Amino acid sequence: MRLLGCVLGCAVVLVAALPLSERPAHALSALEKARLAQGESVVEPTTYARHGGRYVGGVAYRIVDADAQHLSSIVRSPKRWRELLPKVTDVELGGIDAQGRGHVRLTHGVGPFSGSYSILIAFSEKGQHARFWVDRSQENDIADGWGFIRLTPLPLGKTLVTWGVLVDVGDGLFRTLFEGKIQRSALDFPRRLAHAAAH
Repeated sequence: MRLLGCVLGCAVVLVAALPLSERPAHALSALEKARLAQGESVVEPTTYARHGGRYVGGVAYRIVDADAQHLSSIVRSPKRWRELLPKVTDVELGGIDAQGRGHVRLTHGVGPFSGSYSILIAFSEKGQHARFWVDRSQENDIADGWGFIRLTPLPLGKTLVTWGVLVDVGDGLFRTLFEGKIQRSALDFPRRLAHAAAH
């Protein structure tokens, strides 16, 4: 139990040290801290308007029982993104250069509906941080989006996964039908990464 307290304490300190854009708008409650300690995700959904768009997403945290290097190898492998992102039916890799920057086209599908978009992704040198954004020079079925992932090593080979994402799915029927589902699914990334690491 003392070990678990130590890991949780480190995680809370690390979350508090994150830039404001990468941490919850409020301090973690005792319940949220307990959920992190038990290996559950803590999710902070958000919705806001910017430049005429409506963005949904938020930030999600999870302590994963795997080291950051192992998690980084999963995240850096687009072939594994079907495990990490919801309803992915196709991943086309345009290439990742020596600096860890790349172009990827993703297609998500549910029944007769599907949508594709291109992202640019930049990894840090060690692959423990990445940021991504919709490549607006390409044809996309979503209006805009961006996000980040941070893999913070913790004691005992554990990692604090911090995931932030905001997506503008565009106007119309697609937004009406899918915006809420997209937001919930997008914030499930830390749980999916933990599952991928265990298998």
